Amino acid sequence: MKRRWRSVLLVTVILAGCGSQARPAVFDGGGDGAIDDAALSATDAALSIADAALPVADAAGAGDGARPADGAKVSDGSSHDGRPACQNECPQQGARRCEANGGYAVCGNYDGDACLEWSQASSCPQEQICVEPGGVCTPACNGKPCACQIGDTQPCVNVGECKDGIRQCVNGSFGPCIWKTGPQSEVCDGKDNDCDGATDESTDLAAPACSKQLGVCSGATKKCGGAAGWLTCVDADYKAQAKLAGQSYEVVESLCDAQDNDCNGKTDEPAQCCKPQCASKPCGAQDGCGSQCNGFCGLHQTCDLSFNCVCANVTCNGVCCGTNEVCSNNTCTPGAVAGWKLVSSGTTQRLDAIWAAGPNDVWFAGTGGTLLHYDGSSVKAFNSGTTADLVDLWGFGSSSIVAIGGYNPGVITTYDGTKWNAVSSSLIEPRAIWGRSASDYYVSSRKTVGKLGDDIYHFVGGALAGSVFSPGYWVHELSGSAKTGEIWGPLNRSAVYFDGSSWTILPSVFPDTLGAVWMRDSADVWAGGRNTLVRYDGSKWSPYSQPHANTHYLAIHGTAADDVWAVGTSGKIAHFDGNGWQLSTQSHTSQDLRDVFAISASDVWAVSHQGVILHYTP
Repeated sequence: MKRRWRSVLLVTVILAGCGSQARPAVFDGGGDGAIDDAALSATDAALSIADAALPVADAAGAGDGARPADGAKVSDGSSHDGRPACQNECPQQGARRCEANGGYAVCGNYDGDACLEWSQASSCPQEQICVEPGGVCTPACNGKPCACQIGDTQPCVNVGECKDGIRQCVNGSFGPCIWKTGPQSEVCDGKDNDCDGATDESTDLAAPACSKQLGVCSGATKKCGGAAGWLTCVDADYKAQAKLAGQSYEVVESLCDAQDNDCNGKTDEPAQCCKPQCASKPCGAQDGCGSQCNGFCGLHQTCDLSFNCVCANVTCNGVCCGTNEVCSNNTCTPGAVAGWKLVSSGTTQRLDAIWAAGPNDVWFAGTGGTLLHYDGSSVKAFNSGTTADLVDLWGFGSSSIVAIGGYNPGVITTYDGTKWNAVSSSLIEPRAIWGRSASDYYVSSRKTVGKLGDDIYHFVGGALAGSVFSPGYWVHELSGSAKTGEIWGPLNRSAVYFDGSSWTILPSVFPDTLGAVWMRDSADVWAGGRNTLVRYDGSKWSPYSQPHANTHYLAIHGTAADDVWAVGTSGKIAHFDGNGWQLSTQSHTSQDLRDVFAISASDVWAVSHQGVILHYTP
């Protein structure tokens, strides 16, 4: 840029030697001291030329107070080193801005002076674009800035069991959620484990097989019950499975269709097309329908459950004595014999419970919804209204009886004197029942699936009133006194006790695990278990010697302080006569005896596996 100093120099030369207020002196050329008018005129002309030059210089951008020419750089101060003063074009060294061509410019010193100015435009790397603020080159998505940049994250919305997830920026957009918790493989629990927005979807689950897999039930699988897990298969499940194969399922087989309709491994038994023929056939002979006959044996013998002929009464010196004969001096002689005899039940189901209203009114309950009744002459089957396993009975007269059993859901079926009416229960696994009346009874039952131990529930008027006690272990039996309202139950190596108002648990004072209890009154309670028979006298428990070794007593019942029966594993029967426990013979079975019920000293019943019913009479 041109400056004003040349004009100043001219003026200085012309005015040299003049005072601050003097006009320049001009002497004559002749030296006579006279002012040379011609020279003065020339000087004035020179000053006029110099003054005229000042606006031209100012117009060039150097005059004080004049506007700089376009493109000129002007600083706030004056230059003292001979360099031109200037004006910054950009804010600070290194600053950036986007250019119209999509590139960017950088602020810096590019003329070797102190002024800041923008560089020429530079291009962003390939597949990037310049964005403001800051003139930053960022990845481009279809020619526009991407939705996110590397390092950006976004929180995820929780889905099912997947929690606390984030999405990371990948190639200009947010990627899939990365979960802190989950996902996992889908399981049957009522939760969205794999976080796909659906719960317990069948396509992601491998259903376990139902318990019945024979015949038309082959391939039946359990249903998912959400939070309850896999549900136990019921008749409706087996019917649905059979229908898929164009077959028919029946709880009790009746069709003659060459199919195993009840899924027990046998076909058409005893269907209309197959009539069992056992008349005049010996014990163990085939009936023509795939079963064996309970046929005739030799003199004074009977056909046992294994279809072998055994002595029906007493064996004396290798000889089978007849009815009402005893063995005396190694000889069968007439005499009254008290003993246990087999009673035909008409079933092979396991029997678990007995209750009697009288000698000619005895009920038996067992697996598969079995309910049998003895009327004084024979045992007949009743329709229980359920196929669930029934495990206990309690009654309040001939026309008011309750049976319990089943598993998830439990089943309660009641008898009104004519028929049984079964209803599902909210209880998971009912185990034992005892009551004070038809409208007031207690049931021990598992509270929830997978929970160790039972709770005790109170039923009032036939309806569940609620849980009253949680002992924390299984309660296999309940026995009490309607007179006092007291109730006892075996509880591992202790017992649970209800005094009529509150429940307590006794300290573990028993020698081994208990499973049976019978209460006669407040001062006479018996309990039994593994190699254990103990008695409570109203203040303390005392152990008694038992006649069997390695026996687990499963049930106790009696009629008086000197008439108590205990039954257990391997067909063992013991009787307490007031002095001690005595071994009872002639049980006719080696199966575990599940229950015993004494109507009187001369009328006692016991039950076991394979439909065994034993009756004790003098």
